[in-house]
Amino acid sequence: MSGGEPYPRTDFPGGVGRSRCRAMGTCWRLSADVRVECGADAACNKKKDEARAQSKLKATSPIVSCSGTGPSGTTPSAPTSSSTTWRRPMPAPRDLTRAISIPRRSPWAARSAWRFSPDGKELAFTSNREADEASTTNADLWTVAVDGSTDELARPRNRTAANKAWDGSPTYSPDGHWLAYRTQRVAGWEADRFRIAVLDRRTGEKAGS
Repeated sequence: MSGGEPYPRTDFPGGVGRSRCRAMGTCWRLSADVRVECGADAACNKKKDEARAQSKLKATSPIVSCSGTGPSGTTPSAPTSSSTTWRRPMPAPRDLTRAISIPRRSPWAARSAWRFSPDGKELAFTSNREADEASTTNADLWTVAVDGSTDELARPRNRTAANKAWDGSPTYSPDGHWLAYRTQRVAGWEADRFRIAVLDRRTGEKAGS
């Protein structure tokens, strides 16, 4: 903030997307389009990109499905297993979404589908984990401690299991006490009206309109 020349903090193939600085600036939270098989492995992503660049096949598509891949073979910057969100306490990124094992396909996999808590210790995300995802709108709001072990990351907490309709688009209050989100009440009806609900992170109690 005192001025000076900027300098790069990342060198990830294809660049990075959303970024957040953790409290006290100890690490960054970033997102990037990645190869499914590579995750946050920069060398693997770079190798795949170079191989594609050398390929004689240059077909692209102007249409990108929210559940598919982009023209370059990468996947969107959303917290699904087809992309990655990581914490970067230098020197290497840690892939969170692969450990969390969020399903690859999700019609709601948007940038608004995940948020970090103000202190950077928790990740809230939207995920539909039904066996037949295409036949249900039952996405839920999940939370997980980002500094947990791989086993702990693989067991996120479902905060809206009682509601069999859609819950998602989380946003934390500035003090971290509340977690607000959008919710629907009619299961299986995509056009149901969205309502705003809030969750007390300490007690688990919910309130909504």
